[in-house]
Amino acid sequence: MKTPAFPLGILARRKSAAAQPASRGHANVCSKGARSAFVPGGRLNAIDQTRQNSTFPISPTDWRYTGVVLSRSAILALLLSFTEASLPSAQPSFAIRRPTVIAFFPPVTQKELVRDPETNESLADFQLYVQHAREPLAQMGIDLKEVYARSFRTNVGGNISTFRVGDVDVGYYFVAPGKKPRIEYGVETDSDLVQLSNEYFRKQSRADEQPAVSQVCEVLKHQDEYIGQGFTFRGVVTQYEHGMYFVPYPDCAEHEAGKVHDFPRAAYVRFGGGKGVGVLATVDIEIVVRPTAPSVQNRGGPGKQAVLSVRRAYDLERAPVAHR
Repeated sequence: MKTPAFPLGILARRKSAAAQPASRGHANVCSKGARSAFVPGGRLNAIDQTRQNSTFPISPTDWRYTGVVLSRSAILALLLSFTEASLPSAQPSFAIRRPTVIAFFPPVTQKELVRDPETNESLADFQLYVQHAREPLAQMGIDLKEVYARSFRTNVGGNISTFRVGDVDVGYYFVAPGKKPRIEYGVETDSDLVQLSNEYFRKQSRADEQPAVSQVCEVLKHQDEYIGQGFTFRGVVTQYEHGMYFVPYPDCAEHEAGKVHDFPRAAYVRFGGGKGVGVLATVDIEIVVRPTAPSVQNRGGPGKQAVLSVRRAYDLERAPVAHR
């Protein structure tokens, strides 16, 4: 039987009590300053696993003190049950309910990383970029999964499929209900991963799926009449001194606009947005009532106002020059 691979964080704790365990998804920094990765997909042996999880109050080596006499076959059966419980599934499975990116890397052992510094560096970069991409992708409504395996399964609305890596065993699997999966191989930076996600998950809208400009303008002009209702609009979101504002694209004849709340700031900056410089985006919004700023109330303005609360933003790009 092949010896299980151990996470480097666990090995470090065994070698030195002073060593600090690594956090999941980050690279370690060695005492010499060189960066090394650890293996989240590793596993403990049966005894260590049960001690860590505190599912069994005594270890097998303490059984002689319990007053219970166990046969060799009973002890073997218990050890096998502990081992099976501690081993991860041979093939991870993911239930896909919304846009998802599965970042995959092959399982590696400590010896393999020591022998191959290039793989060690690739794993460290892979983990670092995945960690940095989590927040902007989450703000775009995209799940980011991380797996260390050579194959995995996806369940999309009951349709189960298996993905197996080829010659290049590092990459990213993009999938969403109703879309054909897309695979990108090699380690991507966090900014590239966000860009690829935006390209894949962007909504390819048909004319009959988008409300007419006249309808968008009507909603923006009479927002108080649509409180609690949701819409999908395409337009330019721009940050000004007193907040963010949405203008339809193409614009309304009377230049209607709506104040925006909850737009993903990281995505706004990443796609070229800034003060007075907008981004073109498709937004799923709900019209809600929010308190106005104290400065507005102090000037005798209303205490509350209708705003566009963004639930999801996608298909982002820098706004056309005329709308910046």
